Amino acid sequence: MPKIPFEERTWQNDGKKPGRAYVVRYTDASGKPRKRQFSWKHGKTEAYKAAEKFYNDKKKPAVASKRTDNMTVRDAAKIWLDNCEKIGRAPKFKPIRPKSLRGYQTHADLHICPRVGDVLLSDLERSDDGFGNDPGKMIVNDFIKDLLGSMTRKNASAVFTSFKGILSEAYDNGLINRNPAAKRSIFVERPPAEEATKPPEHESVSNILDAVDEICLAKNMKIVRKGYGKKRIPIKRKTWFRYRPYVYLAIETGARPSEIRGLPWKYVDTANGVIRIRQMADENGIIFPPKSQSGYRKLYISRQLCAMLKALRKIKKPKSDEELVFGTESGRADSLGNLDNRCWKPIFEKAGVDWHRRYDYRHFHASDLVESGASLKRLKDELGHFSAAFTIDRYGHLFEGKDAEWKEKHEQRMAELRKSKA
Repeated sequence: MPKIPFEERTWQNDGKKPGRAYVVRYTDASGKPRKRQFSWKHGKTEAYKAAEKFYNDKKKPAVASKRTDNMTVRDAAKIWLDNCEKIGRAPKFKPIRPKSLRGYQTHADLHICPRVGDVLLSDLERSDDGFGNDPGKMIVNDFIKDLLGSMTRKNASAVFTSFKGILSEAYDNGLINRNPAAKRSIFVERPPAEEATKPPEHESVSNILDAVDEICLAKNMKIVRKGYGKKRIPIKRKTWFRYRPYVYLAIETGARPSEIRGLPWKYVDTANGVIRIRQMADENGIIFPPKSQSGYRKLYISRQLCAMLKALRKIKKPKSDEELVFGTESGRADSLGNLDNRCWKPIFEKAGVDWHRRYDYRHFHASDLVESGASLKRLKDELGHFSAAFTIDRYGHLFEGKDAEWKEKHEQRMAELRKSKA
């Protein structure tokens, strides 16, 4: 066997044969020293072959054969954006939402390319300048300092995440030999879940429902909205037959605004009191599928809401089941700004309550489910979360104080068991 630069390691086990293994030392893509051990459990020859193959693979120099000498970060950003639009982001290659794609484009055009767009990829992958410095990481660190000095930490974190995506895509495509930003990140302090997901008070929600009922059912009620200048434009009463079930659906089901705006008639089953979430609408009215498999779900609605939807269907008279339930007269999804100004604002003024965020009724529905005794699994499925861990992070504080109730019920069940044995 030819000699290769491996270390042979031996150790003594208690009351057993001494252990032996080959240790391979190497340097990973980020320049960190690593080691891997190959046991002699299946024989010295097999261990040597496995170690030799591993060593030779690591020893092979990484060659960015697809890169030209003058390729820059700007070129890599263009490749990344094209791949995001056509095939999605690695490693899952899921379709990118139009809103996310526009955000990536904004990050590249306004923040990344003006700062480091002309930096050569060959400079980014360098790990040693001959003086013990790492030029690639120095460029990344300067970019982070520039971002933090010109914008909020939250925005800087979002931009740097896109920058990491560009370099990660370049590394996967063989454009660079290492990613100097792989282990870099910008910390963002997030508010506690209790503050971020604080639901509206029950009294406020009750006042909102009373207000929308009064507006919709009053014959002589005239609700106006502000137009340009001092002009005040009346809102058609027929429009409120569309807004009323929209408000009820948001409060009853906790569905996302994009899911409600993108709901077509074919997924509304008023006979069984069920709606099915199969698509969403972004702020520009573009229809796209749910973000994860968990987003495909069915939600139960009340009889009162079923009656509202039946009445709305008679008024709108849709030509096909593909039409949106809460779409405009042109058939497009209603914009968020239009709903804020024409629907929610008059309701809040009529109800005398403060402005609520768009996701507040989702938080209200979550808290209402927990108060009703729903399990964590039920809460996750109802809200369409991709994992129970995310549901716990967002709404785990709502389950605090339930331990005493569980303990009391458990003691009652144990007492009934003892009585039955007696």
